[in-house]
Amino acid sequence: MKTFLSLLFIILFINDSIAGVKEGYDALHQGDHKTAIFHFTKAQEEDSELDLHKILAAVYEIAPEEIDNDFKKTFEAYLAASQKPDSYSRISLALMYLFGKGTEINFIKSHEWLLKAVEHADNEAAFWLLGKHYLHGLGVIKDNKKALEYFLRSHAQNGANAQFELGHLYEYGKGVEKNIPKALEYYKKSAKQGDSEAQYKIDILTGKLTESDRDPDFDKALDYTYGFTLPRDYNRAIEYYKKGVEKNHAASIYNLAYLIEHTSKTKQHKLVAQYYLQAAELGYIYAQKTIAYLYAVGKGIEINKEQSFYWENKAAEQENIESIFEVAESYRQALGVEKNFDQAIQWYQKSAKLGHRESMYQLAQMFEEGEGTDKNFDKALDYYLKSANLGYDKAQNELAEIYYKGEKADKDYQESYKWALRAAQQGYPDSQNKMGVLYNSGIIVEQDMQMALDWFTKAADQGSKKAYVNLGDFYSNGLAARRDLKKAFKWFLKAAKLDDAESQFEVGLMYQFGKGVIQDRTKSLEWYKKSAWQEYREAQMMLGTLYYYGFKDSDEIEIDYKESANWYFTAAQNTNNKGKKSPTAITTKTGTGFFVSPNHIITNNHVTAYCDEIEVKNKTYKSRVELLDTDATTDLTILITGKPNNNFLFFRDRKPLATGEQSIALGYPFSSSLGSDLKVTTGNIAALTGFRNNIAELQLTAPVQPGNSGGPLLDDNGNVIGVIVSRLEKSREITGDRVAQNVNFAIKSNMVKIFMDLNMVEYQVRKSSSVTAVSQIVSEAKKATVQVICKVL
Repeated sequence: MKTFLSLLFIILFINDSIAGVKEGYDALHQGDHKTAIFHFTKAQEEDSELDLHKILAAVYEIAPEEIDNDFKKTFEAYLAASQKPDSYSRISLALMYLFGKGTEINFIKSHEWLLKAVEHADNEAAFWLLGKHYLHGLGVIKDNKKALEYFLRSHAQNGANAQFELGHLYEYGKGVEKNIPKALEYYKKSAKQGDSEAQYKIDILTGKLTESDRDPDFDKALDYTYGFTLPRDYNRAIEYYKKGVEKNHAASIYNLAYLIEHTSKTKQHKLVAQYYLQAAELGYIYAQKTIAYLYAVGKGIEINKEQSFYWENKAAEQENIESIFEVAESYRQALGVEKNFDQAIQWYQKSAKLGHRESMYQLAQMFEEGEGTDKNFDKALDYYLKSANLGYDKAQNELAEIYYKGEKADKDYQESYKWALRAAQQGYPDSQNKMGVLYNSGIIVEQDMQMALDWFTKAADQGSKKAYVNLGDFYSNGLAARRDLKKAFKWFLKAAKLDDAESQFEVGLMYQFGKGVIQDRTKSLEWYKKSAWQEYREAQMMLGTLYYYGFKDSDEIEIDYKESANWYFTAAQNTNNKGKKSPTAITTKTGTGFFVSPNHIITNNHVTAYCDEIEVKNKTYKSRVELLDTDATTDLTILITGKPNNNFLFFRDRKPLATGEQSIALGYPFSSSLGSDLKVTTGNIAALTGFRNNIAELQLTAPVQPGNSGGPLLDDNGNVIGVIVSRLEKSREITGDRVAQNVNFAIKSNMVKIFMDLNMVEYQVRKSSSVTAVSQIVSEAKKATVQVICKVL
């Protein structure tokens, strides 16, 4: 019988120290499903962003008959979990629609959810099930060629179930010409992975099993199960499998249990467990493996780790590759048996020799860390490469990390990119985050902030804490999309709840000053303390400052010099280098600026945010610069240099702007790929207000790209009328999924003048007169316009 999915304990990106979550896991491991559901449900209600729907669905599904007997709560939980791009939940939901568990049978919806399961990453189980839909005409027009296509895609990921079905198609000539040697080829691939029915087919086709040796009831049951020559009919299949129970026919008993388990609209856990145990005692490998799982999670039977190991070991002794791996895991983690690293390594090596890619990965981990053996990175790297070449995403992600850092192997950015991309395309969230880092830094691929944002978003959708932090940085600094402090707060808060110290500090900062959230100094103090307790030095210093000065306009924090001294002392003693804000995504970033006096340069705040060093340059000028002042609200920065530049731009004197007026944008977009020359685009003033009618901005049609930020917007006399700040690509409430065309924004020059006045920066203005040729304007302005290079060390 083909296994739809292996339901294991689900490891979520959730901190088990969160109230209710740890208690839920503890109860679950004790087999107390009712208490586990209570704690997970309560935690979900108290914090909707935790997203515990997936684990709740799994617990409801394995819980005993008295809990959710009709699967309705299971269905509801999977439906909620499936709103995010999680393949496991979407496949589970598709199966519930397929068999009418917790809902009405709906083949069309089952098919739709399977398609959604492969939207973000290939999934062998989903491809196999899609093939089954086309093979039997479930929610789609029956199409054997389409079935073949999906089975081949599943086979490409080494799916044993799909390999069996490919043998089926070639044996009976469905969608392909009948070809027994080809059928045997696929059956053998499936049998190599432990599929007993594939071996049964091989024995029949090779004549090893004669007609008189075969059980006609079992053959008829298989025909109804898979639709070899008869229409697929699980009810008729069950009838014939029941005849095998009386004969103690192990395969019939196992398949009967499987079909009852997956097609019954009410729970039959105890009955199913009895059948699996009966088949296991008759030596049936699949039943031994299944009963081991049931003992592990307490499905239809009491949790018993020792019995779980006993039956897993029985299947492993019969060369079941997955069981061999599980036995290794049990020895390594002391699951139902005493911890024994030597035994773990032996069993891992045994399954690795059989081609088990996760075993190769685990061996790599053990050799790298010296777990139960001497550290040997050469062996570890060899196993990582073997596992990665077989398509294991965790190994691919590990290689991407190894080659990027260059600490244990030679640094190789191209290899890092190759492996990160492969894992990311399979939907591995940490690698998706890495792809965002790579596109953001521009070290390996051309810097592309929109691609970086897309990859970070994919990773965040799957719960990546690193991606949460990076998205917070993106929206806080306006790196690819419109600066949006509400979104920045949302992502920082998600990471903060997962105990990310940097994000906890950011959340404290945003609460303190009311940036992206309603000001709440009590919450601000709470988050600063959480960050400080994790030895985040900047939070410790902030607490020292707050207690030294207190909140002057409120009594929420009273001056407390002793507490201040304690925090300052703690920060001074902090050697963990966690105090300085250093975004995980950014290595370098670039923008544009322009001289407004021989020593002062205007650019954007988001261009210079978190820079350790800033350099400006053009064809005739290059200098290190320092921050004079920066303001996140207006998104403006003034830089100062000790190396004067006699070329600077003039501001337009008083003449009001008019819609439709010509404008010229100067900047250094995509300098790594488009070259280091100044780029010039022209257009018109489209509106005198910016995004959502922001009166501090204006809208222009001159095309701008990442790297234009901070550059000057000039009128037709070459006078500054604005500072380029952003472009609008997509906004759900404005453009939906369509890309906006040439919707760009600039900060009005009046705002820039006010900022310079506050900092006592002298600047020059001049009147606009007759129209000047664009070429002449650019010739005069290019020496005053510079590329701003931000370095994060």
